[in-house]
Amino acid sequence: MWDVPKKPWVAAHRLPALAPAGGGGLATSMAGLLEGGHLAGWIGFHGEARADRQLVKLTLTENQLAGYRDAWCHRILWPLCHGWFDPSGGDSLDDRARQGFAAYREANSRIAHTLAALLPQDRAWVQIHDYQLLLVPGMLRQLRPDCGILFYLHVPVPETGAWRWLPPDIRTALGLGLGAADLVGVQTPGDKTKMEDLLSGERTWGTRRRGRVETHPVPIDPEHLLRTARELRSRADRANPWPGGGRRILLVGRGDPSKNLPRSIDAIDRLLARRPDLSSGLSILCLAPESRQESPTYRKCQAEIRAGMAALSHRWGQAGLRASLREEDDRDRALMALEGYDILLVAPLADGMNLVAKEGALLNRNAGVIVASTHMGAWQALQPDCLEVHPLDTDGMARALERALCMSPAERNLRSERMRCRMLREAPVTWLASQLSSAERPCSGTRHVA
Repeated sequence: MWDVPKKPWVAAHRLPALAPAGGGGLATSMAGLLEGGHLAGWIGFHGEARADRQLVKLTLTENQLAGYRDAWCHRILWPLCHGWFDPSGGDSLDDRARQGFAAYREANSRIAHTLAALLPQDRAWVQIHDYQLLLVPGMLRQLRPDCGILFYLHVPVPETGAWRWLPPDIRTALGLGLGAADLVGVQTPGDKTKMEDLLSGERTWGTRRRGRVETHPVPIDPEHLLRTARELRSRADRANPWPGGGRRILLVGRGDPSKNLPRSIDAIDRLLARRPDLSSGLSILCLAPESRQESPTYRKCQAEIRAGMAALSHRWGQAGLRASLREEDDRDRALMALEGYDILLVAPLADGMNLVAKEGALLNRNAGVIVASTHMGAWQALQPDCLEVHPLDTDGMARALERALCMSPAERNLRSERMRCRMLREAPVTWLASQLSSAERPCSGTRHVA
């Protein structure tokens, strides 16, 4: 049962008013919790504040935002967590990065001090989200030792050795921040092992209660998603997102190297080179909103996506293939596309959640097949009914796509229905309540200064 007095405040970089196109993400999985009255409020830097929904927006100057978000979160932490921070290729912790970490610390401090003032004095709880706010648990613990603190990391936990690229003082600061939480939630058992290794490896904790690390995969909100999809279908102005009829392959992501869209597009090209007969009547829709275009790496990735989709049209258009790339942030189009695919290819190099695959399993009305990377958090929830691929095995992706296109209707229906039934059982309320309940249980042991 939900314990109403434990309604937590949520702290995250993004307010839930912003739902990213393509589905997934914190904003879409937890918006229903706020609407249902299960949260006390939500605080963040990005989005629209609304007093009627207890949304509190903090502002940063352009310089603070450039340091906190661009120089530290996007340039250092995101690549580190997703496995493509490359010191040998020019990535470095220079003065700009140091200044970025100072801005990161200031932004985290703003969140912590605001929470300390907002939280009630009796049985106050807060859930802090993701890599942008790793320091907040420790800061809030100093300001409000009485409150309960949950932390949830949505991105992959880096291999333990990856943290060594951070200077010792920064690494210790991040570890102290995480170590102050009563519970650290992660997406997969592998993430749990790596987070425990990280926290147990620190030697400067001081004496305090030992927080748990637990696996709590982020769910989708079936009721909210199905209601939204019904409303979209009833609108007279809704447009068909697909470029043509026939069989439909959907790619969804951002212009982010970790989403692996250029390699996914190449897999389709390799499939058609081997089986040109499959191109007739085939529709390819790629939803790839631009992301972080201040980064040369992201601009290069977006350019590769555009070039790959153009090449598909050029090579196979006369054989009957129709390909469309949409780069707008359009959540409605994404949901309609998820309803209509025959194949959803989601093959990131690394992804903490990738809830779009779960959303597709729930919303699809065409007995669609999901081809999924083993390197994303949602992969285990789709087993054994998705077709699994390794994100670097482009030929393996092509073979999986061929299998999906040639799969019998009976097998498609069986796989699709089993995944849909599992998605219908997911519930954000249960997800949050289980973390609150676990965090309240006594922990064994304390950390001492070595």
